[in-house]
Amino acid sequence: MTPLLALCVLIGAIATVNAWIVGPAKGSLTTAEDHFLPAFFRKTNKRGVPVGMLLFQACVGSALACVFLWMETHSAAYWVLNAISSQFVLVQYALMFAAVVYLRYSKPEVQRSYQIPGGKFGVWSVATLGILACLFGFWIVFVPPAQLNYGTGLGYPLTLAISFVVLSLIPAGIALHRKLRKK
Repeated sequence: MTPLLALCVLIGAIATVNAWIVGPAKGSLTTAEDHFLPAFFRKTNKRGVPVGMLLFQACVGSALACVFLWMETHSAAYWVLNAISSQFVLVQYALMFAAVVYLRYSKPEVQRSYQIPGGKFGVWSVATLGILACLFGFWIVFVPPAQLNYGTGLGYPLTLAISFVVLSLIPAGIALHRKLRKK
């Protein structure tokens, strides 16, 4: 059964390529079209595929794939890449929970398709619980699994921290570029 299950996993992984690569690129294209990103990211081909965004993703992905060159095992490298992506997803979710509270106060008159029960107490409870869960998830990623060999010392947590900071500089740089362009 192992070869059959491995084939199924391979087919499933190939099927998710659209969701993991083109999906975020299409979403980012919308941001670029609203002029929140430099013009390069608005480039599309004749079929509407976000070429600029996919090229950017390819560069960042290639740089991240270099983790496989300096980690001791492929399993460790794969885990590090998963941990880095998990960090960014958790930050996005924490920001969404914070946005719920912000929007409830800044635009209370807007009719929403879903209301959190319990009024403002319910909103604060859900948002606080969500943000705390995201913070816990962000923190737990820094604990390496014992089965994988990461070496000793602070190598693993430093790799995650430095990767997070460096990759966070990309959107910060884009935001700064946008702000300076407006002046």
